[in-house]
Amino acid sequence: EDGVAALGWAVSNLDPSVSGKCESGVCESGPLRGADLSKCFLVGESAGGNIAHHVAARVATATASFGASLTIKGVAALFPFFGSEERSAAELRLGTRAVMLNYRMCDAAWRDFLPEGSGRDHPAANPGPDHESSSNLPPLFVTVGEYDILKEHQVRFVEARRRAGQSVHARLYRGGIHCFHFFPQLRLTAQFHAHLAQFFLSCLALSDRGQ
Repeated sequence: EDGVAALGWAVSNLDPSVSGKCESGVCESGPLRGADLSKCFLVGESAGGNIAHHVAARVATATASFGASLTIKGVAALFPFFGSEERSAAELRLGTRAVMLNYRMCDAAWRDFLPEGSGRDHPAANPGPDHESSSNLPPLFVTVGEYDILKEHQVRFVEARRRAGQSVHARLYRGGIHCFHFFPQLRLTAQFHAHLAQFFLSCLALSDRGQ
């Protein structure tokens, strides 16, 4: 809800008379100066990847509320935080030994976040293919680490989004842990940055071709 509100604020504070005229690359606060919301991307890592997806789905079902100035060109869900009541193979195999994130941490986070009485199959945690029917959702980029305890949940999310008709670009990083990109010295991190940039550029190229 905060993410949707932030996009609504951006649309209502856009100043089209100065679009593209940020001085020295710095846009003033207050009314957005120089912002081009027709080429917007939503990006989030871990829980933020979950949020980015749900914000995009909310916007897609309420486009009239945001006007023609906002177009989300792509969504990057980086090592997104999803779950289910059923223990995944990675959760059973890695247990509490998982690096960065283990299933006890995940369970505690879901208990704090989900509505009282809800389990980990709530759509906020485990969105199925019918939760957001979405041929109109923008292209989605999902990153998955081989040794991320959330790996199977992320793969299921990718498969569900593809069945729903969304364009999905997914990357599995061999040897990667949850959010390994926090460590700039890793070779995988350089690959991750290149793949993320490639996704952004491909979405913008589609835009330039009028697609």
